Amino acid sequence: MDAVGLAEVDALVLEAVDGYSVEIGWGDLSRGVIYIRDSGEVSVAFDDLPRSANVRDLLRIGTGE
Repeated sequence: MDAVGLAEVDALVLEAVDGYSVEIGWGDLSRGVIYIRDSGEVSVAFDDLPRSANVRDLLRIGTGE
């Protein structure tokens, strides 16, 4: 992760096409999976986190900075 400048990031921000966004802590990222729905929509879901952590129609992943 050093090569892409993420070594010092504590969390990532997942943003949907509709503007919904959620910040996910670095330690929780391993609980998630990015997948493509039958409709072609890219989504993210997390085990053992609130449903509000899930993002449908993912647009971008950023550092929030």
